[in-house]
Order: sequence, then structure tokens, then C-alpha cells
Amino acid sequence: YYALMREKGNQGFGDDLDAAEQKYAKLLKENPEDYVAMANYGSLIAMKGGRSSVMQAVAYVNKAFEYLDKACILAYDNENEMEVLLNRGSVCASVPEQVFHQSEKGAEDFMRLAMLEKDSPDSDKTILSYYYVMSYECYLKAGKETEALLALQLAKKVIE
Repeated sequence: YYALMREKGNQGFGDDLDAAEQKYAKLLKENPEDYVAMANYGSLIAMKGGRSSVMQAVAYVNKAFEYLDKACILAYDNENEMEVLLNRGSVCASVPEQVFHQSEKGAEDFMRLAMLEKDSPDSDKTILSYYYVMSYECYLKAGKETEALLALQLAKKVIE
């Protein structure tokens, strides 16, 4: 998601999701194991769902998670894992929990992002606390209050 927003300015996609979708579809056709392109493609499909009728939106978001979940599996412990997790975590955080039941997965993605950020030599406290707060919000949406409070406590420790 965030890579797409950066690219929006750099590549001139603007609100043209179709052009961006075609770009990532082409990249995936050339290399079906390109997990970064896969995650970006999944995020684009989810964004299209946000601009569709309810029935279409459900189909788009379910399709998006097929790409996002596969991308996360392929990216695990590899370069650019954080970008892939940020894509899926952001989509998980933005879709309705009552329909898709993805909030807990998003919380776990943000917790993994926090762990990776913390272990990074150029770790950023602001980004780290953001990941914890996003975990908190996702856990709350999923009805996991204890886990949510623990994530919030971790965020507090970072900024103290």
C-alpha cells in the first residue's frame, strides 16, 4: 500500500488503479514468484474493492487476500518482507472485521513488523510505535483485548 502511494507520485498513476494493476499483473506474469509485486497487486485489488458495489467489493477483497497471503508466505525472512507485511497489514486494518475476519492477521503482521524494525540497525522509534499502535487497533477490532493492551503497552515503552 505504502509503496503504491510512493509510486503514485513517481510514476504518475494518480487515481488510475487500472494502470497500476496492469503494471503489477505484467510483473507477475514475467515472474510469478515476485512477492513484492504480488503484495502490491493484492493491495490494488483491495483498493478497487473500496470503489465498488458491496458484492463486487467482497469478491475483490477476497481475491486480494489470496495474493497478499501468498506474498507473505514467500517473503518470510527474505528481503522486502517488511514492505509485503505492511501491504497486508494495512489491508487487514482497513477492511470490515465483521465481513472478512482479517484483523487478527493484520495485528500479527504489525507485530512482526515491529520485531523486524526493532532488530534493524537503523530502527526508528516513531515507526516502531506506529506498528505497535496498529497492532493494538487490529487486535481491538478482532476482539482480542488482552493482546491489544499488550501492544499498546509496548508502544508506550517505545515513546517513554
